[in-house]
Amino acid sequence: MKPKIKGNTSLMLLLLFFSLVSRSTELLSDTIIIDGEKIFIEKNPRYVDVDSLEQSYKKADINYGLSLTPFLNANFTYGQIAYIGEDARYINDFISTGDSWKLGPGFGLMVEKEIDEHFAFSLGFSWNQSKIGNQYVDVSSLSDEETYKFESFKDGELSHIINQFIDPGYELDTIPVSLNDGTFELQTRDIVARIRIYGGKEKDDLRWYFQFGPFWRSIHFGNVGPVTMIFEDDSLSTWNPDVLELRKTQWGGTFGGGGAYKWNLKNGLSAGVDLWIPAGVLSKRSDLDFSYRSLSLFLGYSRYF
Repeated sequence: MKPKIKGNTSLMLLLLFFSLVSRSTELLSDTIIIDGEKIFIEKNPRYVDVDSLEQSYKKADINYGLSLTPFLNANFTYGQIAYIGEDARYINDFISTGDSWKLGPGFGLMVEKEIDEHFAFSLGFSWNQSKIGNQYVDVSSLSDEETYKFESFKDGELSHIINQFIDPGYELDTIPVSLNDGTFELQTRDIVARIRIYGGKEKDDLRWYFQFGPFWRSIHFGNVGPVTMIFEDDSLSTWNPDVLELRKTQWGGTFGGGGAYKWNLKNGLSAGVDLWIPAGVLSKRSDLDFSYRSLSLFLGYSRYF
């Protein structure tokens, strides 16, 4: 029995020795020793281009898909009326009211398709209220005395200078004229197609853009006041709204710019300013030039798909 135990002990010691040797050779990454034989492993190092991996990752993240943006508008509208063919001045211009710019609200929805990193096409639908400042004179409130002239001695005010009979002759008298607010209110439904040009990189959180395109507009008039003209012969005339022959639809163009901010791949904000320029004039009358422009500030939430 003793020789067998001794043989077993020798075998166990041998196995323990090989185990320790194998562990010690882990530090030699290119050599393995098995049963006293050395086996050499040849390494073929591979170098990975980190920049190319980063670009691949970015390209995988970029999705030139659709975005949906509901937005709010603040519309500043300026309008001007001129009588063509005779020497006459629109009362707002005559008295320099400085009240031709008016603020109106709006809201809408825009769908955008990105074509590549710098170009996108969008289609927008919006409801806007545009207000055009307008003052008018109630002719029935004027004096029956002979008119000498109308004059504006101070911005926003109109004076009626009359020839007042005083025995045995006449003298000039100045009477302030009461002005009435006849602000035009246009409620428009606008359809606009735009091309948007982006600056910066697709992966940037904040990017600026420039956009432009045509629009079609359907117009509903909420309030239309009379229009007063003062003629070169010192006469004054106030026209009722029905003689203005206002259009119900218009075409035009818009252009502007702004910034788009993404806080992640699916959500973002868009803000900017657009100038809306209708083609032609608002009145169908050939002797009346009624034009207006709108400057819109907008803010929207964008959802990317």
